Amino acid sequence: CCRLPPELIIMILFLLKIELMQECMDEGVSHWVRKPLRWITGGRFCRFWWDIAQTDGGKLWNVIDLQAPFPSRPVLVAVLQHSKTLPLDISFTTNKKTPPYILELLSAAAGRIGTLRVPNMAKFTPLFSQPLPSLKSLWVLQEEKPFKIQSLTCPNVQFLDMGDSAIIPNLTPFTALTTLKVSHLCLPFNWTFQAFAHCLSSLPCFQNLTVYGSLPEAPALTDLEAERLPLLHLKHLDLFDEDSSSIGSFLTWFQFPLTPKHFS
Repeated sequence: CCRLPPELIIMILFLLKIELMQECMDEGVSHWVRKPLRWITGGRFCRFWWDIAQTDGGKLWNVIDLQAPFPSRPVLVAVLQHSKTLPLDISFTTNKKTPPYILELLSAAAGRIGTLRVPNMAKFTPLFSQPLPSLKSLWVLQEEKPFKIQSLTCPNVQFLDMGDSAIIPNLTPFTALTTLKVSHLCLPFNWTFQAFAHCLSSLPCFQNLTVYGSLPEAPALTDLEAERLPLLHLKHLDLFDEDSSSIGSFLTWFQFPLTPKHFS
């Protein structure tokens, strides 16, 4: 195998990485349970292949799935080093307590995290306390309590999926948000519907809203024409609340484009 050219070895490792991720999907495992680092097992069969894998510019290493049993500190350090300066795609696929050294190492590399999937935000406070300037996509599987960090710095998040969370965070820090997906649009206790509506309207790039479950109770407007808030860039709106009156009261708060591309 040592006679194979390095370019071919890297291609084989890429195919192995893709095959393992496809295997997870074929088995019905959700996107929360990916194992893109399992290709490392193949790389360890041959020291030559292992050395070649470290020269690929980081593309084999920047997608990191963290689940129990967690990688040791030296392994995670090596993976982060081999990922070079590429944006990191980080997934926590377990609710088990995360070892402090993992949060420490990822916090040090927070500026490179481009995609992040976590069970909830509250348990990852050390990470979210750091500026996340490169973060563009954030998945939160199930948030149960209001997220209390006021200095959340993630100005470039475009995609926010709150999964089955019982509550959503204050959207004020997400100034570049284009897409919000939630199962239940439940607001933090200190955030009124009026504040939420004004925040949504103030997001300059917001285009897509999907709510699979219940909507928050929207108070009646006293002067509809004067108080409707514009969502002029909205392209897709999907509301699945079984209570049609909730949908109606929600919609009366906003001014939509005349011809939205998708509405359901």
